[in-house]
Amino acid sequence: PRNVVDDLHEIQQERSVRMLKPLSTSSPIRQGLSSSSPIAPRNRTYHHHQDEIDSRCKTVNLRNKHNKLRQVRNQYKQDKIMLQRSRVNDLQFQEDFKKKYDLDYNEMVAGYDLDQLIEDERESEAQYAEIVAYERELEIMAMEEELEIAEMLEMMNIADA
Repeated sequence: PRNVVDDLHEIQQERSVRMLKPLSTSSPIRQGLSSSSPIAPRNRTYHHHQDEIDSRCKTVNLRNKHNKLRQVRNQYKQDKIMLQRSRVNDLQFQEDFKKKYDLDYNEMVAGYDLDQLIEDERESEAQYAEIVAYERELEIMAMEEELEIAEMLEMMNIADA
């Protein structure tokens, strides 16, 4: 009695032979040869293997063959032309994008002096710093006033009691 594991192992071995050595199973070994008969009978006629050819590629006569070759060449030329057109189109798109970007940049920068813009930015930052300091001072004053009001209310409550 065979074991299931042995059967599985045998199946895996056969599968690995088929996958790793696909040509070993394509042509069977001749059974007629043996050590006792050194000369095996051979067929003297040519044996043509019938390849599984797609019906689209099968040529019936010479004219069809040339037509097919012409068609393949034309398709290759068309593919090459389409590839060149797409490259040219991509290059033109990139150039147009760069030109548009340069025009937008020139419109934005036109009439402005960079040194003057930097100076204006520094002045606005200095003014903002002054405003922030003034706001802090006002907040401190408001807190002091609230504390004074709280103290006054506390004194009034003591006086009432």
